[in-house]
Amino acid sequence: MVFVGRRRSLALLFFTCAVCIFSVMALMLIQLNELVVVVLSLAGKVAITAAFQLIWAYTIELYPTKVRSLALGEANFLARLGSLCSPYINDLLGEVVVWGPSALFGLVSLVAAALALILPETRHSDLQ
Repeated sequence: MVFVGRRRSLALLFFTCAVCIFSVMALMLIQLNELVVVVLSLAGKVAITAAFQLIWAYTIELYPTKVRSLALGEANFLARLGSLCSPYINDLLGEVVVWGPSALFGLVSLVAAALALILPETRHSDLQ
């Protein structure tokens, strides 16, 4: 985050998570070694957790002081709404298609990586 910048770090973390999830999906389909699946799952979890922590700092830097707390509150609400829905997506879609939840979560992470590249860079800039 310090050397590369917030935008590239966030996009890289989301992309790493997407690659790990898609790899887990492929390994589930061919039913390869479970240890590799566990390691890739944990690597994806580490990447998405790091991205979540980075979003807190990045969101604060993006908005001006007058709307900063409101924007952070709304972003936190939407993040918690997504984490509330994810177990149900996993259970309901996983019963229909085994690889479905992995495909959906990987696709969302890939879209988030692309959208993160659109955001402005806040490294070495003053707060608004």
